Amino acid sequence: MKQRILNAVIGRLSLRPPQAESLSRLTRSLEKIEKTKLYKCSEA
Repeated sequence: MKQRILNAVIGRLSLRPPQAESLSRLTRSLEKIEKTKLYKCSEA
């Protein structure tokens, strides 16, 4: 998720800092998983 989209979601949902940080961490984790899947697919 691009930072611009993440900021829009945080603003739209009126997330407090702890919830915004959790969403940011979730986003980073999902991006890492996606990159790992793409890397494994390219190896095959």
